[in-house]
Amino acid sequence: MLRKVPQVYMLRNDIAWQLLPPEPGFGSWQTCRRRLGRWQQAGVFDQLHRILLES
Repeated sequence: MLRKVPQVYMLRNDIAWQLLPPEPGFGSWQTCRRRLGRWQQAGVFDQLHRILLES
C-alpha cells in the first residue's frame, strides 16, 4: 500500500521529486510535492510519529 503513496515512495527511496516514476495515481511531481507540504502543515507526520512511538 505504501508504494501507492508517491510522497512515501519518494521519502523511502530518497529520490528527488522529479525522479518519481510515472505510475498511475502518482500525478505530477509538482502535485506530489504540494500534497506533502499540506500534510506537513496539517501535522500528519507529527501524528504518525506519535502513533509509532506509542505502539
